[in-house]
Amino acid sequence: MKIKQDFVRIEKRLFWSCFLRFIFFFLLFFNTHEYLSQVSPAVMKAAKNGNAEAQYQVGFSLCGCVVRECPTAEAKERVYWLTQSSTQGHAGAQTLLAMMYYEGCGVEVNLKKAFDLELKSAQGGNCSGMNNVAVQYIMGEGTEPDLDKAVFWIKKMRDMDCYRWDD
Repeated sequence: MKIKQDFVRIEKRLFWSCFLRFIFFFLLFFNTHEYLSQVSPAVMKAAKNGNAEAQYQVGFSLCGCVVRECPTAEAKERVYWLTQSSTQGHAGAQTLLAMMYYEGCGVEVNLKKAFDLELKSAQGGNCSGMNNVAVQYIMGEGTEPDLDKAVFWIKKMRDMDCYRWDD
């Protein structure tokens, strides 16, 4: 009975997950140039010196290139900075980089790599990563469908109070 309740919640969360992904991509597409001008020289210097958070901030500042129509040079630069941050274990960078592999922005579409990055992000405690991993397990994107693992990540999100779980 408890698992059935979790699947009802999955259906609701799947709707919200898709809706939130749409909003995320919409905001990223329309705010690219505003963010580019906001990267301070100090943040850029820290990024070049290997600071994972600064590298993430530089990569995030190039946010409009998540959609397929993004400029190639901007997308490749974003992949570079997010990869640098991601390899140091930055969960936010792993999630954004996964979206780029999912969308094929600056890289070839690679659902397996996108899933692996999301899984690392989820394991690092990132709520968006957990949500995306649960959805990918449900949909079978980049991995085999596995509802037990999807329920595991949904319960983990609930336990971490990532989202409001009231009906």
